[in-house]
Amino acid sequence: MCLKPYWCVLILLLAWSILIFLTPFLAPSEIKSGLWSFFGYFCHQMPERSISPYDLTFGIIQNTQKFPVCTRDLAFYLFFLVGTITYPFFPKPNPSKPRGIDSKSVPSILWLVLASVPMAIDGGTQFLGWRESTNLFRLLTGSLLGFVCAYYLIPLVNILLSRFSKESQIKPRINRLKRQTR
Repeated sequence: MCLKPYWCVLILLLAWSILIFLTPFLAPSEIKSGLWSFFGYFCHQMPERSISPYDLTFGIIQNTQKFPVCTRDLAFYLFFLVGTITYPFFPKPNPSKPRGIDSKSVPSILWLVLASVPMAIDGGTQFLGWRESTNLFRLLTGSLLGFVCAYYLIPLVNILLSRFSKESQIKPRINRLKRQTR
């Protein structure tokens, strides 16, 4: 039996997050440098815009090695995972449509725009040189957008995969009908 799309998304996000959080704890090795190189495709990895487990735990964990992604990306991925985990439990946007791991109910685009505005302001004003952002703002804006994005990805994946599965069921029937009419 095939896994439902929700579980596939959750497993992939969990694996992605584990790799990010594991990297600073690895001893210098080819695996650690490989992970840094891999995450370099998805993030600028600027040291001044990154934090370590020491920063994240206020000194409880004594590891000062940086995560392989910047603070904003770290927050985005972590809260994307949190949003995915909480997705089935949050109230439905439309009570007439079911919410669950199979839901195809996409929230209003307004929520995605509203969640993007703080990041756009923070990143945009820094890009324009008006001010320098802080890791706290990066953490907050990445968290907000990451959490909200889960509520769009899951129904969109459900919609996309249901369309593919319907097409894959229809094509054999069409071919069978064509053969019968010959």
